[in-house]
Amino acid sequence: MGLGGYLAAKSDCEHYESEKRREESEVIEKPHTEAAEVAEANFQAITNTDLPVIVAVVVVASFFIVIANLVVDVLYGVIDPRVRMS
Repeated sequence: MGLGGYLAAKSDCEHYESEKRREESEVIEKPHTEAAEVAEANFQAITNTDLPVIVAVVVVASFFIVIANLVVDVLYGVIDPRVRMS
């Protein structure tokens, strides 16, 4: 094989590798869920010091945590009778 064949084979290999990398990068995409959008909006609010948005996110997250704790406490009392209040 001459120099021209070697260069053509190398070019094909480089083309294949770049095509493979491009396909792999297309496979790994950002998740498009509502939670990801909320997280991205919160991150932008933090970087822009947008206090009303930060406070709203913290209040809503705290509300869901309190509700989850209340549900767990009630269910724990239903499941284990030793925990019930007298």
